[in-house]
Amino acid sequence: MNLGDALARKGQPDEAMAHFEQAIKLQPDYAEAYYNRGNVLFAKGRIDEAIADFEKTLQIQPSDADAHTGLW
Repeated sequence: MNLGDALARKGQPDEAMAHFEQAIKLQPDYAEAYYNRGNVLFAKGRIDEAIADFEKTLQIQPSDADAHTGLW
C-alpha cells in the first residue's frame, strides 16, 4: 500500500489526491496512481473525472479488473 492509498483509507482524500498527482507527474504510466485517484474522485462525486482516470488506467494496463469494475 502506498501513502496516498493509506491517506484515502483514513478519510483524507485531499491529501491522498496530492500524492496520486505527484506519482502521476513522476511516472505518467503508473496505472495504479490513476486508478486510486479515480476512486477518490468518485467518492467526491467527480464522476466524469473518475471515469477518465479509470479509462486511463485501462489504456496503460488493459487487464486491470478493478478499473473495469470502476466503469460499471
